[in-house]
Amino acid sequence: MKHENPATLYCVATGAMSCDQKDAPGFAPTSRGQILPILRVVRRQLGLSTGDLLVLNALLSHLPCRDPKTGTDRPITPDMLLVIFAGNRALCDRANGMDERVLRRHISRLTEAGLVVRRSSASGKRFPLKRKGAIVDAFGIDLTPLFKRMAELREMAERETEIQDEIKNLRARAMAIRARRATGAVEPEERERLADLGRVLRRTGLTLQDLRQIIAEIETSPDAAGDSAEVNQFAAVNKADNSPEEPQVSDPLREPVMPRMAPKMSGSGGQNVRLEESQNIEDKKSVDPDPEESWHRCAELKSFYPDINPTPDGIIRVIYDFGRMLNVNEHALIKACQLMGVGRMLRAMDYLARNAARISRPERYLERMIRDVEAGVRVGWA
Repeated sequence: MKHENPATLYCVATGAMSCDQKDAPGFAPTSRGQILPILRVVRRQLGLSTGDLLVLNALLSHLPCRDPKTGTDRPITPDMLLVIFAGNRALCDRANGMDERVLRRHISRLTEAGLVVRRSSASGKRFPLKRKGAIVDAFGIDLTPLFKRMAELREMAERETEIQDEIKNLRARAMAIRARRATGAVEPEERERLADLGRVLRRTGLTLQDLRQIIAEIETSPDAAGDSAEVNQFAAVNKADNSPEEPQVSDPLREPVMPRMAPKMSGSGGQNVRLEESQNIEDKKSVDPDPEESWHRCAELKSFYPDINPTPDGIIRVIYDFGRMLNVNEHALIKACQLMGVGRMLRAMDYLARNAARISRPERYLERMIRDVEAGVRVGWA
């Protein structure tokens, strides 16, 4: 005779889980370490933020898949208990000290995305259900939907990776055609147009359609026909090799003070340009955004610290607390606040928070941001 455990019966009875869902087929064994890299690729399609992934990682860390003998992770299979019954305090500790209200919001977003299901007890508490001293089920947060969607998520990640590779190839092709055109003898209006297109190509949100349109705009000039033919041949070789190499592209956050493709100048002209650029640098370094105004623009940081009063002390506490979450050295945080100013530093930390999934070394990235500010380079995050 088949016995249903109490948690399953309760979820079916209350409508939290349908009868079809409890008898749904299982999923292929999945390694815990494969999940987050896949979700980082498709998180925008799923509408997930960096904080959502941080909470999901905290939930995954509670899965009982560690082999007690070898200490290594075993693949997660349908016969394992996939309901996390750890309390909010334990989850907050594993989510780098996240506030409990923020944790609940992220769990709600994961539920809306169809990755987890709440299996609530009558009291709303999470706890395990035992039989003869062994845990057989639990009330809590069920990760089963995530593992049942892993095959779908892998396919989404593969398609997204292919699209991003194609975007890199088209961006490289567009920049090569533009650079070849800009170094030739062109009219001032055409040079200005090419400079504008160069700034557009540094944007991170360009789609395949955007890049194809930019290439078409660059190739509108009759002089570009020979250049585009050579670049097309180069692109065909890369495609046949199946390992396209992306050229060195300037950071999309940076926007140079002067166009890189400006015509050559005489010695005196070069001196005048350097003098003018130096003045711009001093102007940029002397203006620091108001910290309170910056705080209202930092949506990602505000989601981590919803109750912070944007006083100077409160903002400094956010910078140091979140810096520790990113494993940034305290001396590096002090140096950054001194060199960039508190307002600009706050926006820099918000940028790091939004892009934490792709920035592997936040401290090194922060050092580069400081160098950009000192050099007077226009940066999108400021």
